[in-house]
Amino acid sequence: GPWADGGMVADTGDEERLRRRGLITLRPDRAVAALHGALSGADGTVTVADVDWARFVVPFTVSRPSALLSDLPEVRDALAERRPAGQRAEPSALGEKLATLSEDERRRLLVDTVCAHAAAVLGHSGATAVEPDLAFRDLGFDSLTAV
Repeated sequence: GPWADGGMVADTGDEERLRRRGLITLRPDRAVAALHGALSGADGTVTVADVDWARFVVPFTVSRPSALLSDLPEVRDALAERRPAGQRAEPSALGEKLATLSEDERRRLLVDTVCAHAAAVLGHSGATAVEPDLAFRDLGFDSLTAV
């Protein structure tokens, strides 16, 4: 997560902008202690962050669910609170289309969809300008592009 006191949020206003989005800056002493604990453990992948899930997850998942976060109890609770009782999330048009296709057709549609969106973000005239077998970083994506 973002560190306070001269870390990622050194610019005036950054800390407040992150807080409004549900990301609370980490005090360096606590962050170092948490990282030390994480590195001392046997887990292969660890994230250290202070997140206000009710504030963060709804906007983060508004256009698509997050496989990365969906198993976290705090995320399930935050999403359940925002959804009226008994209401299920509506499937997307893409999800409905994928459900009708064979595995090969699904893969082709997903690759075409990702290439089209990547081309649009990168300013290309069409999806054919994006090589589907290249990593995003090799296509010109970086952390700023992702934002």
